[in-house]
Order: sequence, then structure tokens, then C-alpha cells
Amino acid sequence: MLSKGFMRIVYFFIGLIVSDLGFAAGVLTPKGFIAKQQHKLFFDTVSLMLIVVIPVVVMSFAFAFEFSKKNRRWKHTPEWSHNTLLEAFWWGIPTIIILILSIITWNKTHELDPYNKIAVDGEVEVIEAVALRWKWLFIYPKEQIATINEIYFPVGKQIEFHITADAPMSAFDIPELCGQIYAMAGMRTRQHLIADNIGVYEGLNTQLNGDGFSEMHFLAHAVTEGDFNTWVAKIKSKPEPLTLANYKELYEPTIAAPVSYYSAVPEGMFMKIMMQYMEADSWLH
Repeated sequence: MLSKGFMRIVYFFIGLIVSDLGFAAGVLTPKGFIAKQQHKLFFDTVSLMLIVVIPVVVMSFAFAFEFSKKNRRWKHTPEWSHNTLLEAFWWGIPTIIILILSIITWNKTHELDPYNKIAVDGEVEVIEAVALRWKWLFIYPKEQIATINEIYFPVGKQIEFHITADAPMSAFDIPELCGQIYAMAGMRTRQHLIADNIGVYEGLNTQLNGDGFSEMHFLAHAVTEGDFNTWVAKIKSKPEPLTLANYKELYEPTIAAPVSYYSAVPEGMFMKIMMQYMEADSWLH
């Protein structure tokens, strides 16, 4: 009979593979402004690199055939060592491609900086994300509600995430909508996105950080403004607020934590979670 420890390792790697497949599928099917720009950058760079890769692969087989023992047309030229035209060709073209790739990547890296707001009109919805072991706490500072492993936001509206961790480093990612950015204790990172289509998108932690890593997922719902307001009202009607006491319970490690809702949040909760690492005595745990 297999030991529990061995089965945990098996389940861990199965979860890791499933997460990787989901990540790859999300990158190839973008549904948001940022993800579409990243998708285009990815395929533009791959296409440019194939200008070098494909000829090299073809020539590898061609040379193997040309200089094989069976090919009687092959001419043995042991003294041949240099050709200026060929040297210019196989050094010049890759150099030009690398230069083009550098310019494209430099420009897109700055344009798609996750800290930068997207250049669109309209109000920005702020969502504060806290990576715990092994679940995500989301706080809506404007609406004063919080959730575990689920978020809703209006489609077509710019969303600004403020991200930190009260656990080992994690990485926040919604592959179909944006790229990954790290969540670190005592620090705040940012991510901006806009969902172009109504739908449910999988978010996940892409940083290997312990037993529950493969189960550290959440659902991101892009809905109409009306449906978003209805969802907020539903959560506000829940009986349980987020307090210091139940936050201490959330801080404890759990695997595959269920979705849960909190109808109220203490003022400045996100900042207190982040700044506790700057204080001598933590008020949270």
C-alpha cells in the first residue's frame, strides 16, 4: 500500500501539471487588453526567431545528407576554411533579428508595465489581493467587502490590483486577462487589466511555495455593471464581517479553501497586513 507521503507527492505533481496546462491554454486564448498585447508580443518574437531556427533545422538535415558517405557527389575540400559572404550572412541576419527583438521587447515591456494604468477613460475599480497559505483574500476598499478565492468585476472597466502576501512569496496571475506579478510579504505590487468579454476566468498562484500550491486557485468573474452591483449587495447582506479574530483563522494554512464572503472590512486592513512586517510586534498574528 502506498504511503500518504508518496501520494501527496503524486497529487502535488498532478496539480502542477494541470496548472501548467491551464496557464498555457490561458496565454493562447487572451480575453483582455493586456493579455492580447502579450499574446501578440509572444507570437511576434517567435515568428522573428523562426527566421533563424527554421533554416538551421533544414540545413542540419541538408548538410547531413550532402556530406554523407552515400552521396557520391560530395567533394572533399580539407583546405576550405573561410568565406566572407557566408560569414556576413550567418552572423549578420541573427544580429539584425536580435536588434529588432530588443527594440520590440523594450518598448512593449514599458508599455505593458503592470504598474502603469491603461490609457482608457473611466473610473478604476481597485481590488486588494493578499496571498495566504494557500488561498487568496480579496478586499474591495470602496465597497468594504472581502472574499476568499473569488472576485467579480465589471467587464470593460479598468481593474487595478494592489497585491501583497502574508505568507511565503506567491505569484498572482489570470492568464487570459493579464500576466503574472509577485506577491511578497511587506511589499505591494500592482497589476492592471481590462476584461473584454463577459466570462469566468481562472486565476492562480504560479510560484511554487509549499504543499497547497497546486490548489491555490480563484475564479475571476467579468460581469455587467448591474450584475456586479447585485453581487456586492448580496455579500453586504451576509452576516459575517472580516475581523481580527477570523483573519487569524484565515492566516492558518489550508488547502483547497472554499469560497467565502465577508460583509465588512476594517478600515485600512490591506495596509495593516502589509505594514505588520515593519513593526516590532504584529497585531495580526
